[in-house]
Amino acid sequence: MKVSVDPHGREARPWRQLSCGGTKEDRTLRQVTVWSPPAIHDVQANATSMVASTLALHDLIRSVDEGKRVALSSILTAHKTLMADDPAEMVYAGRVRDMQNWIGGFDF
Repeated sequence: MKVSVDPHGREARPWRQLSCGGTKEDRTLRQVTVWSPPAIHDVQANATSMVASTLALHDLIRSVDEGKRVALSSILTAHKTLMADDPAEMVYAGRVRDMQNWIGGFDF
């Protein structure tokens, strides 16, 4: 079976921010450039994260089969599976954090 894939190309599309906040540049942006079809040639880290999250969720869901309550140990096991291969987060894999976790990073 042969599957054809259109060549990748860039395309400008209209854009409007739907939420409040952000920078002035975010609020005044009127178009974005997208890849069509999406370029996925450099997504190894994302694919690895997707597999880890699938495994973590599967294990967490199985831990509450038959009406069992969610236990901290099950959450930490899922967290360990999710974060084990992340160089920036592996030190916290399977542990309750002892410092604030800032989405997008924070130096303080």
